[in-house]
Amino acid sequence: MKGRKLTTAILVFCSLLIFAVLPMVVCAQQANPDHEKVTINILGGPFGVSAYIATFTLTDLINKKSPWLRATAMETKGGSENFKTLARYPEKKKTHVMLSTRSNETLARMGLPPFDAKYTTMRSISAYSSFAPTLITLDPSIKGRGEDFLGKKIGLSSPLGADTVLAKAIFEHGFGIPFKKFKIQYLGWGGMLDALADGIVDIAYIGVSQLGGGKFAPTPALQKFMASVKKDIHWISFSPETIKKAREGSGFATYSVHVKAGALGPKQTEAYDGFTGTVGWWADSEMDDDVPYEIARIIYEYYKDMWPAHILLTYLSPETMGAIASTEKDLHPGALKFYKERGIQIGIR
Repeated sequence: MKGRKLTTAILVFCSLLIFAVLPMVVCAQQANPDHEKVTINILGGPFGVSAYIATFTLTDLINKKSPWLRATAMETKGGSENFKTLARYPEKKKTHVMLSTRSNETLARMGLPPFDAKYTTMRSISAYSSFAPTLITLDPSIKGRGEDFLGKKIGLSSPLGADTVLAKAIFEHGFGIPFKKFKIQYLGWGGMLDALADGIVDIAYIGVSQLGGGKFAPTPALQKFMASVKKDIHWISFSPETIKKAREGSGFATYSVHVKAGALGPKQTEAYDGFTGTVGWWADSEMDDDVPYEIARIIYEYYKDMWPAHILLTYLSPETMGAIASTEKDLHPGALKFYKERGIQIGIR
């Protein structure tokens, strides 16, 4: 009897040992320490901005956690310039990953300004951030209908700004009204809010970041505006149907997002339905599949290690990695393989 109990105890112990060791064995196999050494560069953004910080943080994580992949982060002028760099130097497509926005990818793929030729082979690896912008006004009569905007002065950043790209998609395809019929003034990111406060424009675009846990954060310019303006701010909502028409008509992967009242502070007394824009890391389809696969693995397994570097990185998780892509074909084949293995959701739902 004692022998049977001892045997049973040994079997239970061995089983527990197997279950404890097996995940480490699987993890070691996935990390693939016998893989030949590979070196890449990651194109980021201007010094100090979130794109720069996110890229240097990912680079540091890759170098610490991958047994075979080594990366060097590079300061650049930004996402559109990163696309132009790989288009200008095709030999870099196999060795360079880059950070950029989904709207830049769409413009590059279509060959629209600021790009002078089509770039159709860039594929996503992972999102790191997303936005939930809208337009605001001090005039309560202005709602989210196309006719409300006609005859009003609208403040945007620049002719080629991401805000202009998305606003144009909404106005032309969501509302069905040619963009040239609207009175647009290009005033820079901070200037348009100053102009709204001074009554120079009637409507202005505002930037809002999505954070982890369903939270949101205003840009510094919006924070300053909310702290100084005396009048009530009215947050313009765009119906999900309007955003759907904008997406399907323009080809830009923007989706409806709901921001509850008070999410941006006490001055936001109204909830609003805005529109999304995602930012993340990309690689050309010429890059060997093993590299985007390994990068996706590092992000998936160690994403929480990135959160302390910048508040925008708290958006990043296994649930949001795939927000950068709309369909499987938007992902690099190497990243797609990892996504399928782990059941990672692709797109925004």
